Amino acid sequence: MENHKEGLEVILNAGKASCAPMQFFGSGRAPEKQVVVVPNGYSVQEIETEELNPSPYRTKGATRLATVDSFIAYVERELIGGSTVCFANEDKGSFEAVFNYSGGCGIPGWGDSKALLTLQQTTNWKRWMGLHGSRIGQLKFCDFVEANIDDIVSPDAATIIEMVTTLKLTRNASFTSVVDPRTGFATVNYIEKTTGENGGTGAGQAEFQNRMVIGLNPFKGKDSSRFTAKANLRFELPDGDNPKGLVLHFSIINHENVLEAAFKAECDKVFAKMDELKIPVFDI
Repeated sequence: MENHKEGLEVILNAGKASCAPMQFFGSGRAPEKQVVVVPNGYSVQEIETEELNPSPYRTKGATRLATVDSFIAYVERELIGGSTVCFANEDKGSFEAVFNYSGGCGIPGWGDSKALLTLQQTTNWKRWMGLHGSRIGQLKFCDFVEANIDDIVSPDAATIIEMVTTLKLTRNASFTSVVDPRTGFATVNYIEKTTGENGGTGAGQAEFQNRMVIGLNPFKGKDSSRFTAKANLRFELPDGDNPKGLVLHFSIINHENVLEAAFKAECDKVFAKMDELKIPVFDI
């Protein structure tokens, strides 16, 4: 009798174990979960099947973008009408589009399919800002100007090249005085040794532009706005840190205002496109 009961239990357990998996369907046609019934002494197991399919059940994840152009293009590609919203943090220059946020009428969304934008400064802007407020020797300044001459709007290229050439030719001179009025020009007096049979010294004078205008795109993007900024260049006599040649002090005037205007221009592009696509924008 005992053997009969043990055999019956084996048969029942085998029957339970052979039950087909139960499937639970989500919003799509494919099952999102499966569970199976197992014999006594075991637990019900949940089986994840999404990774076994050719494609996921739905789009999810966050895509990080660096320019307004790419952010707008991605939003247009992934837009879900009536369910997409955008969150904006103008202080940080960041935007977050959530494509499956809510269907309205109290219908919740997963809120896990997103595009994230954080504005990135260009290399050129960072390079000029690296020079801002610094004191630099005349040869290093020449190298910098030659490498970035395309960013200089005023004075023209010929004037800049003449200035650089003069600075290089006088690199070994002994500078005696600098007259640096706020007229747009600085007058530099120097004494230079000459070589040859009749070697000696000779006095010289050079005049340099002490103001310039640079044109830069502060933020990355093929259609990012270009802004101009005025800069002052002050010439100083050599000192302990720069014993040879002139010392130049470079500063960009109101650079914070320039960056703020460029930042606003990029944000306005996002706001305009969200309005065009009828995507609500919420400030955070």
